[in-house]
Amino acid sequence: MNTYFKKSVLASFKFNALAASIAMSTLVLTGCGAEEPQTVAAPVIKPALTEVISTQANDDLSFNGVVRAAERADLAFRIGGRITDIAVKEGDEVKQGQVLATLDSRDAQTALESAKLELDNSKAEYLRGKAIYEKSQAIARVI
Repeated sequence: MNTYFKKSVLASFKFNALAASIAMSTLVLTGCGAEEPQTVAAPVIKPALTEVISTQANDDLSFNGVVRAAERADLAFRIGGRITDIAVKEGDEVKQGQVLATLDSRDAQTALESAKLELDNSKAEYLRGKAIYEKSQAIARVI
């Protein structure tokens, strides 16, 4: 055989032997490694979607309820009548003597005129009675 052929076969044999030994040692080393635990994939939980809405802070608060005064004043009037004007609103502060409301003056005016007529009639009756008395006194003196 040819020496060149022998060298070439020998070189290829050495190369194949080297490649085979590297492959075998790789297989042995990977086969000897510790077993890795199998990880079970946990089910993926999708988060609930929420929409963030920014609002402006409102300092005003409103509530339902009934408001009552801490103090109550009973009102009394010298005369009756219809109210034509209310000078104050509920919750206003008032002072003693302040006008709270105005009454319709027509009823009071009618009552005043009627009282004046009665006064005039009473004066006329008084004068008539006085005149009768004086006449009877004069007659009594004569007799």
